[in-house]
Amino acid sequence: MNAPKVGGIIITLASVPLGLFTRDWHLFQVTLCFGLMLQFFAKERINDERVEQLKMKALFMTMSVGLGFSMIAQYYLYLIFPALRWNPEQAYQPLSVYEFLSSVFLIALGLFQYWRWQDGRAGNAG
Repeated sequence: MNAPKVGGIIITLASVPLGLFTRDWHLFQVTLCFGLMLQFFAKERINDERVEQLKMKALFMTMSVGLGFSMIAQYYLYLIFPALRWNPEQAYQPLSVYEFLSSVFLIALGLFQYWRWQDGRAGNAG
């Protein structure tokens, strides 16, 4: 493992207690997003064209699907179910950029690892 990936894992794991102890939702979102970003963009042990292609494919899929999904989820969560709003008097509570990016990087990391695992299985089968 290289230093950015280890640093990203440490920052991601530290974001949860940091957000809980300080009760600062914004600080939690920023540290989580930063840690996931470091993990996703860190170089892999074998960093060839296939790994780069899988990373960009995962990022493209997640960004394109994530934009549509976040709009739909936001509509249903905040406009249809008023009890889930942060402030019930407020009609619309937008998602923050850090919430969106954290979910995008988390899903992109999952897709990349899954597709990489599938590539390894396909290479060993033949």
